[in-house]
Amino acid sequence: MEDTCWQLHQEVYEYIPTIFGADIIQKYNLDVKPGGNYSCYYNKEVNPTASNEFSAAAFRFGHSQVPDFFLLFDDLELADELVGVHKTFMKPGPLIYDGKRLFDDLELADELVGVHKTFMKPGPLIYDGKRFTKFVRGLMLQPAQQVDNFVSNALTTQLLRGPNGAFGGDLIAINIQRGRDHGLPPYIDMLEACGLPKPKGFADLEPLMGPVKVNALSRIYADAADIDLYVGGLFENASKDSVFGPTFACIIGDQFQRSRAGDRFFYDNAPGGMCGANSTGNPAPFTQNAYRRQVQALQRQRYTREIAHDLDSSLDLDESWEDNFQLENSQE
Repeated sequence: MEDTCWQLHQEVYEYIPTIFGADIIQKYNLDVKPGGNYSCYYNKEVNPTASNEFSAAAFRFGHSQVPDFFLLFDDLELADELVGVHKTFMKPGPLIYDGKRLFDDLELADELVGVHKTFMKPGPLIYDGKRFTKFVRGLMLQPAQQVDNFVSNALTTQLLRGPNGAFGGDLIAINIQRGRDHGLPPYIDMLEACGLPKPKGFADLEPLMGPVKVNALSRIYADAADIDLYVGGLFENASKDSVFGPTFACIIGDQFQRSRAGDRFFYDNAPGGMCGANSTGNPAPFTQNAYRRQVQALQRQRYTREIAHDLDSSLDLDESWEDNFQLENSQE
């Protein structure tokens, strides 16, 4: 229970504010009450089930953020190695089982590891204790890519490439095919479902993504009604209040809202009866007497501190670096 509550807190308090701004957080009731105060968002009529649009399309936006290389840092300033993402995707061993293979410090990476080399095979990164620490430093210091229609070659041409192969798989093609297999609605239908005007043709998409992207889509799809949900979402320009466009913001915001409101055991739910008739019988995660003290303890936790603790404080993190989801200099 404690681990689950802590993970929920990290999701709402630290991760969600990195993808949504204040307006969307307020719209979907994704805020955290400070000082250990309880929330009254639980609603027994809400279905928290993950939507198909969320799991098979929108929440795969992160594939656009993956770089070509992992930077390995000996400290928090200098990277001493680059590791190709394609080499460790789903196989991180080369990174985590060699403790010396990552950041020498926090400014300059001393190694690059191709993402394609570790996809589904992370051994080179995680089975070397010193290299794993460098790898974690790199993950904290290396900026994520923007959410857009540009995706790393590590995921589009090198995915799970064999040792003697010239090319690998294409994760984006897999995502598109998955959406079709799952029967996802077309992109323009989801625009309408999210309260936006349903486009009648390609020209109507220009306010969402601009003429260059619309022209690219018109060369691939015969009709705007054919655009896959995943593709259309990635092509949208980021809105001012999220890292992606309005369609993905709608799908993801709705999912997080329902996942919270429909969860009787969400960590800051008030004990039963404290939020009116709709919460009667709500068990909540903590007893009423211990509620504020336990929630305050959770709210003091930061993911960065947990990482430093798990790695025996070998990261040498500045105490002011509170948010693991933001680069250190962006918190000033």
